[in-house]
Amino acid sequence: MPERSMDQELPGGQPRGGTHEDGTANAWPLLETVHSSLIAMGAAFMGLAPRLLPALLSVIAIVTVVEVLRAGRPPRQVLREVFVPLPMRMAMAFFVFAGLSSLWASDRLLALTSVMQIALLGISTGALIALLPAHISRLPPARKMRFVRAVPMGFLIGLAFLLIEFATGNALSLAFVNRFPAIVGDSAKDAIRQGDHVVGFMAFYLDRNVAALLLLLPGACVAAMRWLPRKAALRLVGVSVLAAVAVAAVSASGTAKLAGILGVLVGLAIAQWPQSTSRTVTGLLAAGIVLALPLGHVPSLLGFETARWVAPSTRERAVIWDRTATAVLRNPIAGTGVQSTRFQEANRKIKIEGVQGERRELGWHAHNVVLQTWLELGAIGALLLLALGVTSLRSISDLRPDRKPAAMALFAMVAGVGLTGWGMWQPWLIATFGMATCALWVTQPEKS
Repeated sequence: MPERSMDQELPGGQPRGGTHEDGTANAWPLLETVHSSLIAMGAAFMGLAPRLLPALLSVIAIVTVVEVLRAGRPPRQVLREVFVPLPMRMAMAFFVFAGLSSLWASDRLLALTSVMQIALLGISTGALIALLPAHISRLPPARKMRFVRAVPMGFLIGLAFLLIEFATGNALSLAFVNRFPAIVGDSAKDAIRQGDHVVGFMAFYLDRNVAALLLLLPGACVAAMRWLPRKAALRLVGVSVLAAVAVAAVSASGTAKLAGILGVLVGLAIAQWPQSTSRTVTGLLAAGIVLALPLGHVPSLLGFETARWVAPSTRERAVIWDRTATAVLRNPIAGTGVQSTRFQEANRKIKIEGVQGERRELGWHAHNVVLQTWLELGAIGALLLLALGVTSLRSISDLRPDRKPAAMALFAMVAGVGLTGWGMWQPWLIATFGMATCALWVTQPEKS
């Protein structure tokens, strides 16, 4: 018999469509339709517009909580499910200390605002992980499948946008920003202008979009395998992976390329050697955080700052990592406070060979979440970050064996982006981590 996906019919031979819990026919519930549509939008925005994700992720979390409460879950139980898991408790401890650091930060209001924004996104992600899989698992098969297929459908929209953008020289973006110039504004650093007209974008314009879309790939692949018959799913996954690799290859984002490589290596390794790979990843995580300061000097000691064979962005990072690791020693225990990197005295401008214009030695951030944590939150913050990472890895170990490779691959990809990409207090970045995790956990109705 031909294989069928879960939403082709309900148990007992009923045709697909909305049902009451007793199995009688009914129109799709409105809020549930909005809920699954928002998840599809979130997945699409990973490739289309990652900067819109913070607000959308929070809305998805709110709708999830409302849906769970409407299903009869007591509010106290909902709170326990969200805040009792050990990774969430470690995250909250990290946020509390980060909030306290605003007392000695260079700009207290900026520090406290940044922590509150990121804490909200962290709580939203925790709520989605804790509540969404169990809520979806209680739905009838056809309604459950709407949430699952929302992820690959959104992924394909984002992927199609990036393919068109790279093939046409950003034709879609150019048409949009010139039609609605107020959205971009006059100070967009990635826009190339001739008078009031945008004629192009800098090479790094789509870097965040590419990196975000790659983070969605594990969840999209797992969801596709649950949505479609096996042969069709394998074809879709194969085409999606090849297209995503092509997008990453033609982009200017070395961070996206590194994240993709790490995801593939770790995913394959844990599928073959689950226990040893988990221990190795945990050990590397611990070593990377504890030894971050000496490791931060390594690229500079290897001559990356001036090596012509090294990409200009890597030369810039070599300078920033080296100076950041040195600056940590001024406040090694509690750090300088959140968002204080940009105000450091050592943050003078220098010329880096191969990089246009002058750049700051420390930059607005360290381009490395671990080094930024050490500088702004000191050893206390670094230990809390380590606790969050280790407990997150332990939660992955509780997943079903067939779900672990994708989850561990996503963890490795997030680490790759966090260690080489953007700053830890950028809401869009943390929201992409949360949305990618949400997309994967939509396919995780059971933990064992």
